[in-house]
Amino acid sequence: MAWDDGAEEDYDSDEYATPRLSSTPLIKVYCYLDDNDTLEAIYRPRLVYDSDSQLLVESDQPMRPSPACKYFAAEVVDEEGPWRALVDFQKIGTSNNLYYARLPLLSHWKRIQRRRAFRVQADVEVLITPFRDGVSREQIPGKIKDISATGVGIEIGPEVVVVLGETFHLSCNLPQGPISADVVVANVRGPIVGCEILSVSAQHSRLIGAYIFSQQVRRPDDDLDDD
Repeated sequence: MAWDDGAEEDYDSDEYATPRLSSTPLIKVYCYLDDNDTLEAIYRPRLVYDSDSQLLVESDQPMRPSPACKYFAAEVVDEEGPWRALVDFQKIGTSNNLYYARLPLLSHWKRIQRRRAFRVQADVEVLITPFRDGVSREQIPGKIKDISATGVGIEIGPEVVVVLGETFHLSCNLPQGPISADVVVANVRGPIVGCEILSVSAQHSRLIGAYIFSQQVRRPDDDLDDD
C-alpha cells in the first residue's frame, strides 16, 4: 500500500509517536480503489478538530469519494516531516458553503519517507483546460515533462498565467493509451507548473502506472524524488 510506503515504526516510551496536528491545519486524504494503490482522488481539506480516534475536516471543494474506494489514507506534515495513517471516510454534510467529513483513525500514525512515488521524465503533448469560477476556459497546449502516480510537471508557455491552487482538467495520449485527470497547481518551478492529481479514473491510473514503469525500465537513472 502507498499509505505506508517507506514507513518506519516509531515508538516513544512504549507508545506510538504522533504528529503535532496543532501545527498542521492542512492535510491530504488519499482515496484508493484497490490494494495496488490505484488512486481515485486526493482531497486537501483543513483540520477542524482532532482526537486520539478521529479527525474532523472541512473543505471549500466537494469531497465525494467513489463508493468503490477500498481504503483511505490521511497525510499531515509537521516539523519532523510527513506522517500517514489509515482512516475511514464519513461525509457529514455542508454548512456555509463548506463541506465536512469525519475521518476515524484505523491505524497508528507513521512517519514516512519523502519519496512516496517514482517521478520519471517525460515529453508528452498535453491539453489543459482551466476551471475558474466553476466555468471551463479555453484549452491550453503544453508538455508533460515529468510524471508520477500522484502528480505531473507541465511546461506551459510564458504567456499563460497560472495561480497556485488553480484547477485544470488535462488530457493526453500516452503510448499505453489516452488519459485524462483533474489536477491542482501545487508549485511553479521556472517554466514547469507542478500539479497534483485530484481525481483520475481507475483505468487511467493504471495507464499512468504502466507508463511510469516503462520509463523506469528504459531510463532507471532518471527517477526523481516525488516531494
